Order: sequence, then C-alpha cells, then structure tokens
Amino acid sequence: MAFLRSRPLKAGLVAVLLSGCLFRAAAQPAPAREPDAKLIEETVERAKGLENLRSLIVSHDGDILAEQSFRAPPSTAP
Repeated sequence: MAFLRSRPLKAGLVAVLLSGCLFRAAAQPAPAREPDAKLIEETVERAKGLENLRSLIVSHDGDILAEQSFRAPPSTAP
C-alpha cells in the first residue's frame, strides 16, 4: 500500500474521480422549462440595436415563438 502514499498518484486519482463525476453531471439533460415570454420580448428589443442583424427567429420545440425582421424584407417575402 505504499504506492497510495505518493502525492502525484493521489492527485491523479482525485482528478480522475472528479472528472468522472463532472462528466456524469454534465451529461444529464436539462429539465424541461416553458419559454419566458418577457425574456423573449426583451431579447427582441435588444436585437433591434444590433446593426448587422437582419432577422431573428426564436423557436422552442419546433414552434416559432418570435419572428422579427430588421432592415431587411419581411421573412414572408419570397
């Protein structure tokens, strides 16, 4: 058991154990949340100030929640 007293070995073992825990935690799916309408509105308002932005589409689970064109033809134009 003398090999377990080695500091570099202990540090390496701790690093491996921690990385395994962190990876497992990171691999979990995020809990489902409903979109925040106020946050979406604030985002659209902030986007209006972005000079190079032409259009913004916010979607959630395949549904379009907000759609805005800036300094560009409407997104429904051909």
